[in-house]
Amino acid sequence: TIFCKMGKMPSKKGKPPAGNKKAKPLAKMLNTITKHPRQATADRLSKKRIAARVKSGTMDKAQAEAAEKQQESKREKYLHPKGRLAAQQRRKIMMVQKKSVKQIERDRLQRKFVSKYDWFKAELLKKPEDYVAESHGDLVEWAKQYVHRNDAQIRMLADRRQGSPRITGREKVLSAQRLLDRETFNRGMKIPDLMQRKVVQFMRTWSGTAEALKFLSEVDVVNPES
Repeated sequence: TIFCKMGKMPSKKGKPPAGNKKAKPLAKMLNTITKHPRQATADRLSKKRIAARVKSGTMDKAQAEAAEKQQESKREKYLHPKGRLAAQQRRKIMMVQKKSVKQIERDRLQRKFVSKYDWFKAELLKKPEDYVAESHGDLVEWAKQYVHRNDAQIRMLADRRQGSPRITGREKVLSAQRLLDRETFNRGMKIPDLMQRKVVQFMRTWSGTAEALKFLSEVDVVNPES
């Protein structure tokens, strides 16, 4: 029988003795050795906090520049084209583009709507200040003049072509608008009720905004020749 001296058994390979304190994790030891605590704190600071640290003297300029560069590199982090963050950015861009397209279309329709009343205002300003339409026939004449408001410009563009069959884009647009207005007039066109004095005064002083037209009194006028 073999006897040994009383004492602690030798520890297994790679593990500390049972009576010793636990060893520190390797990652914490490396951070403690390779990185100064002040520099590690500066890496997480924002620009305002970095400037405050530099002003108070707890951080020098070299450390501040290093912290700012690290913050910029985090902001300019590369996004993988198939990653989740890249998909979020694409959805945001598409949403902004859709909103801008819808806003442009709304503005176009609003300008088209307001241009009709701009014409009535301009024609009313040519009339005497006490002008008021006397009958429904006068309103029909107003609607006819509105439908044919671009006839002079269409004739001028046609004369400029000098018999050429090629029609310019401007002439096409004006001719199509006249045809659309004529069809609307045949079905029934809404125009300001110029038989009322308060409507005439409103149109003379109208500011040109679409919101103010909500309070405008209008009548339906149908082409008697249709």
